[in-house]
Amino acid sequence: ARLADQHEGGPAGTALMGTKECILVVDDEKLCQLVAEKIAKALGYDVLSALNGVEALKALEKTKKKVAAVLMDVHMPKMDGLQCTKEIRSRDWQYKDLLIIATSAGATEKKCLDAGMDKFVGKPFTKATIGTLLKGR
Repeated sequence: ARLADQHEGGPAGTALMGTKECILVVDDEKLCQLVAEKIAKALGYDVLSALNGVEALKALEKTKKKVAAVLMDVHMPKMDGLQCTKEIRSRDWQYKDLLIIATSAGATEKKCLDAGMDKFVGKPFTKATIGTLLKGR
């Protein structure tokens, strides 16, 4: 299980929204995870990473960072993004109202929103799209 707790500051003036906040990227596909991490960093956020919903919950339980949002893949092994979102929403903790953005190449927006996700973006997505979704939080 890989939980990356990374910190990478971009060049001065590139942080659009983030300061010391971080984005939790949850995706079982390594390439998709790397693209999402790169976009989050380019927007000025630190990054936490998880390969599935089980790891995502562990990352939220352990981190000391302020988590601004989750970029959550829908289809993953062990615990998918829909179930993970339901678990985040059902717990009595600081992340109950956390912004969760569904990232999917195959799920429907309605299914994601019905599970408690706040926003939906299809894969592949761009830095501009994610930036716009984060601005509206």
